[in-house]
Amino acid sequence: MKIKDMTREQFSDRFEKYLRQLLSGARGLTGDAMRYASLDGGKRVRPLCVYYGAKAMGGNADADQLLPAAAATELIHSYSLVHDDMPEMDNDDYRRGKPSTHKKYGASIALLAGDGLLTLAGGELLKLEKNVAGEINSAALDMVYGQSRELEGCKSIDEFLNMYAQKTGALIRGAFRAGALCASAGDDMQTLMAQLAKCLENDDAVYNIGELNVDDGKAPKKLATVTCFAENLGIAFQLADDLLDGSGLIYLIGKEEEQKLLDKHTALAMECAKDLECSDELINFAQELWRRKA
Repeated sequence: MKIKDMTREQFSDRFEKYLRQLLSGARGLTGDAMRYASLDGGKRVRPLCVYYGAKAMGGNADADQLLPAAAATELIHSYSLVHDDMPEMDNDDYRRGKPSTHKKYGASIALLAGDGLLTLAGGELLKLEKNVAGEINSAALDMVYGQSRELEGCKSIDEFLNMYAQKTGALIRGAFRAGALCASAGDDMQTLMAQLAKCLENDDAVYNIGELNVDDGKAPKKLATVTCFAENLGIAFQLADDLLDGSGLIYLIGKEEEQKLLDKHTALAMECAKDLECSDELINFAQELWRRKA
């Protein structure tokens, strides 16, 4: 089924089944910890970003094309949370309303569980087109660099926002762009098949398939707009986290000023959404993350 014909709920159901099946082969105590860290919890924001990225470009991609990208982004996110919660990082005892993975299984198994989730994500990337996999891989590396910058410490608003753009925003950007690229590839193939069909129907027509320009010039602009939407959404997402947790940039500028920054980046994201397919859904998604309570 094409993404344009699927509701968010339908895609989410498909995704959950896919992720459970993927993790069913994880073995032993480490496998149990991997499932504990990634199933039955979380907002699934990044898989939804893959879905909305494809829909923003017209949704001309099959759900099966998007599931490996959605799974890879969620597995990368889950591994990062497992490692982030450990004593050497943020030392958090709870995650998603339950003991964090290292509190439940011990530090050694938690470390291995994170390694396993990241390795499983790598297997999903191998199922994707090179450019799509590259987007997610690059975003995952940016996320690591952002976490490193957070440990080093930020002393200005710009330093915090740049760090947020990497630590949180990069994977959201990568998820949106991965979905958008999957849909763009679907559009190109549909155009190619339509041209081929015309060729077969008309004996007098001559088409040089090797020189066929399947890009009408709109796709790069749309992808840039999707990227703009995603980057502002990613920063807004972390700013909202700060306000919920009372942490991060809030220590430097206070709650009122951070709320203004959250409002600004959410508004910028919604402005970008107006130029995309399913603009109403994208605006609602941005507002949903803006107003969330957890």
